[in-house]
Amino acid sequence: MRRNRAESRRSKANRTLLSQIEVAHLNSRQTYGSIRIHRELRSQGNTAGLNRIARLKREGPQNETITGMAAGCPRTNL
Repeated sequence: MRRNRAESRRSKANRTLLSQIEVAHLNSRQTYGSIRIHRELRSQGNTAGLNRIARLKREGPQNETITGMAAGCPRTNL
Protein backbone atom coordinates (compact mmCIF):
# COMPACT_ATOMS: atom_id res chain seq x y z
CA MET A 1 0.00 0.00 0.00
CA ARG A 2 2.93 2.34 0.52
CA ARG A 3 3.48 2.55 -3.23
CA ASN A 4 0.42 4.75 -3.68
CA ARG A 5 1.55 7.38 -1.19
CA ALA A 6 3.12 10.62 -2.24
CA GLU A 7 6.73 11.26 -1.33
CA SER A 8 7.08 12.67 2.19
CA ARG A 9 8.35 16.19 2.88
CA ARG A 10 11.42 14.78 4.64
CA SER A 11 12.23 12.53 1.70
CA LYS A 12 11.92 15.46 -0.73
CA ALA A 13 14.09 17.61 1.53
CA ASN A 14 16.70 14.84 1.73
CA ARG A 15 16.77 14.58 -2.06
CA THR A 16 17.25 18.36 -2.38
CA LEU A 17 19.91 18.35 0.34
CA LEU A 18 21.74 15.47 -1.31
CA SER A 19 21.96 17.41 -4.57
CA GLN A 20 23.39 20.40 -2.64
CA ILE A 21 25.89 18.08 -0.94
CA GLU A 22 26.97 16.69 -4.32
CA VAL A 23 27.48 20.21 -5.72
CA ALA A 24 29.53 21.29 -2.69
CA HIS A 25 31.57 18.08 -2.90
CA LEU A 26 32.30 18.57 -6.61
CA ASN A 27 33.13 22.26 -6.12
CA SER A 28 35.74 21.25 -3.55
CA ARG A 29 37.36 18.97 -6.15
CA GLN A 30 35.90 16.05 -4.16
CA THR A 31 38.08 16.76 -1.13
CA TYR A 32 35.58 18.11 1.42
CA GLY A 33 34.27 15.83 4.11
CA SER A 34 30.95 16.19 5.87
CA ILE A 35 32.23 18.80 8.35
CA ARG A 36 33.41 21.21 5.65
CA ILE A 37 30.33 20.55 3.52
CA HIS A 38 28.16 21.29 6.58
CA ARG A 39 30.03 24.55 7.11
CA GLU A 40 29.64 25.51 3.45
CA LEU A 41 25.92 24.73 3.40
CA ARG A 42 25.45 26.70 6.64
CA SER A 43 27.06 29.73 5.00
CA GLN A 44 24.48 29.39 2.21
CA GLY A 45 21.63 29.44 4.74
CA ASN A 46 20.92 25.72 4.96
CA THR A 47 19.96 24.59 8.47
CA ALA A 48 20.53 20.82 8.14
CA GLY A 49 22.51 19.22 10.93
CA LEU A 50 25.97 17.73 10.65
CA ASN A 51 24.85 14.15 11.31
CA ARG A 52 22.15 14.36 8.64
CA ILE A 53 24.66 15.66 6.10
CA ALA A 54 27.14 12.95 7.09
CA ARG A 55 24.48 10.23 6.70
CA LEU A 56 23.33 11.48 3.30
CA LYS A 57 26.91 11.85 2.12
CA ARG A 58 27.74 8.35 3.32
CA GLU A 59 24.66 6.82 1.66
CA GLY A 60 24.84 8.94 -1.49
CA PRO A 61 25.98 7.85 -4.93
CA GLN A 62 29.22 9.87 -4.75
CA ASN A 63 30.47 7.54 -2.01
CA GLU A 64 30.84 4.59 -4.37
CA THR A 65 34.57 4.03 -4.56
CA ILE A 66 36.81 1.83 -6.62
CA THR A 67 38.96 -0.58 -4.67
CA GLY A 68 41.88 -2.81 -5.50
CA MET A 69 44.24 -2.35 -8.42
CA ALA A 70 41.91 0.12 -10.14
CA ALA A 71 42.35 2.45 -7.15
CA GLY A 72 46.13 2.27 -7.42
CA CYS A 73 46.68 -0.05 -4.49
CA PRO A 74 49.70 -2.20 -5.29
CA ARG A 75 49.57 -5.91 -4.68
CA THR A 76 51.88 -7.36 -2.11
CA ASN A 77 54.84 -9.34 -3.34
CA LEU A 78 54.61 -13.04 -2.65
